[in-house]
Amino acid sequence: KKCIESIKSIILLCEIILAMVVSCDNKNDHIGKIMSLKEESQASLQILIQAGMNHVIPYDPIQKHKYEELSKNYLLLEEKYQISENNNMRLEESLKLEKKEMNEVLKENDSLREKISKISSDSVNMALSNKQNIEMKE
Repeated sequence: KKCIESIKSIILLCEIILAMVVSCDNKNDHIGKIMSLKEESQASLQILIQAGMNHVIPYDPIQKHKYEELSKNYLLLEEKYQISENNNMRLEESLKLEKKEMNEVLKENDSLREKISKISSDSVNMALSNKQNIEMKE
């Protein structure tokens, strides 16, 4: 059973190859070679080619051009996407560093506020103490 399936697959492959051969850019050369064969061989190949044509899309130079353009556009978009992804990764890393630096600055800011508050409190206490000393002397 596997052998029969393998043979069927090989025949299908041959049909598709023959259909593509008579549909490609050099089809006139290939058709000329087929026409130079015996009529019996030509008839056999014709059956295989017709069967293969059911499995392939006929060659169309306009479609080929469109396909090539789409392929180029796809490659350009893929490249732009990769660049964009790389930029996103760099931006995310930069953002992480900026957040880390911002947190450090906020901590330093809190620390300085505490120092200012303590200095202010100490200054007020000193001023009150000086005022009391002056009042006592009077």
